[in-house]
Amino acid sequence: MVAKNERMSSFNWCLVFFLALISVVAFGIDLYFNYTFTNGRQYANQTPRDVSDRYMTQITPASWVFSIWSVIYGLLVIWYIYVFYLLLCRQSRNNLPLFPGIFWLLFTAVHSLNALWLYFYLHNSMIISGVILIVITLVLYLMNAIAFRVCWFDVVRSNKRNTQDIESNDEDLVELSQCEIILLRLLTLNGLPMYATWCTIATCLQWTSLFKYTIFHWSDNVSCIVSLSLLSALLLIYWNMDLLTKREYFVWTWFSCFTLVVAFTAIIDRNNSFGGPRKPGLFFAFILLIISVFVIVLKAFTLCLCPPRYYNPRFSRV
Repeated sequence: MVAKNERMSSFNWCLVFFLALISVVAFGIDLYFNYTFTNGRQYANQTPRDVSDRYMTQITPASWVFSIWSVIYGLLVIWYIYVFYLLLCRQSRNNLPLFPGIFWLLFTAVHSLNALWLYFYLHNSMIISGVILIVITLVLYLMNAIAFRVCWFDVVRSNKRNTQDIESNDEDLVELSQCEIILLRLLTLNGLPMYATWCTIATCLQWTSLFKYTIFHWSDNVSCIVSLSLLSALLLIYWNMDLLTKREYFVWTWFSCFTLVVAFTAIIDRNNSFGGPRKPGLFFAFILLIISVFVIVLKAFTLCLCPPRYYNPRFSRV
């Protein structure tokens, strides 16, 4: 029975490693498509900035904001290297894998869909690319849920193995040092949420253009207000978890907050205005910018006021 279990664990490890490699290949293809279509201009003879300028609205951001993809992909490269280091050098094959196979399958789907979205976007298939972008965002939400589960429940320090804080069997856990756990949480809980946050904003921006130019042919004001209202509903859910209900799990998550500030700043910068009665959508974006900055300040203040400590039940997993 022991030998059978060990073979099953080894097979599980090899399967997850294979799925992770497929995810890396899909990531490389995604990078190639982004570099080719953004800089090479061989296929569609235009860049995402050109398409964005063609379908302008009040909340179209300044072109420099597209540089955020470099930050996202840079973080993902570092994250991939570190996770593979843990998988190959620090994790025993007798343990369940750190990130499950479904996580890598979802990541492969995200990379593939992102390259597909860019292709349709640059060929002016706006509705198809808009639907793909929604799917990408939803899959990223699911991946973030899995990532938070892994970072807060499936890793444990050796000196915490037998505490009541552990909510799964010891055989299923991966023992990492405190420094390795901190680095894992720092990379995972910033890179993936930042990716999801930017895709959420990109979805809002693209569907604003769809509402105005393609689907309903609404006015600029109505299109912007409807899209930003939907975005605000999602942000309220996120801010509620970040500051109140799930505060202890978002201690390490900061890049998503700064992504919101960068995006709304780019919107204001593009229009050189804070909006007003004639541009209510732009003023709406300015209000969201103020709230985003306030959330960062409040999060930092509460973290200093109530720092995470092991004996504090609210921060027992930090």
